[in-house]
Amino acid sequence: MVMARKPGGLFDRFMTMLAVITGVIPPWFFAIIFLLFFAFYIRLFPFGGFVSVPSPTDPLLYALDVLYHMVLPLITWLIASFPFWAYITRNIVIQTIG
Repeated sequence: MVMARKPGGLFDRFMTMLAVITGVIPPWFFAIIFLLFFAFYIRLFPFGGFVSVPSPTDPLLYALDVLYHMVLPLITWLIASFPFWAYITRNIVIQTIG
């Protein structure tokens, strides 16, 4: 919506460039880079498996552990696809306004 307010503005041009870059680079490349950086170097997220070893026996702790292991793939997917969908939304809003 912000991009569609001022078509051709600085933010619009930046997001358009970002949309083109994320549209060309495959999401698995972002996944490898984020895995190396956030899981291997910083050790902020786990980098192996669906759950920790040994897995928690309590169902609530098991669910939280699974969610913790799903955070990095979700963030990667969002970052890889957001600018592309923002560009599509921008074009639809501009066409609707016009």
